[in-house]
Amino acid sequence: MRQGQIEGGIVMGVGYALTEDFPVEGGYPKLKYSKLGLIRAKDSPEITVMFTDRKEKISVAHGAKGIGELCMIPTAPAIAGAYYKLDGVFRCKLPMEKTYYRK
Repeated sequence: MRQGQIEGGIVMGVGYALTEDFPVEGGYPKLKYSKLGLIRAKDSPEITVMFTDRKEKISVAHGAKGIGELCMIPTAPAIAGAYYKLDGVFRCKLPMEKTYYRK
């Protein structure tokens, strides 16, 4: 279950960074759901999840279970950093432009 949450969070972050756009005008969406640019499972990148363990348990976690959303947070900046290293262009708008997904 942890692995699926992590993979899902990363795919959400990739979509947020590269393909998803949700234009709103006057409080109303301008696009239909099918046109938002959500990444489909067949189009998602291959993701390798690696876990690490500690010998001693952390007493403050109290068995926290939700980790999917946390994986989404660093994904867009990591992708922006990778593109910056590739071409030297600093992208500061999401979804990012001038990428493989958005020309």
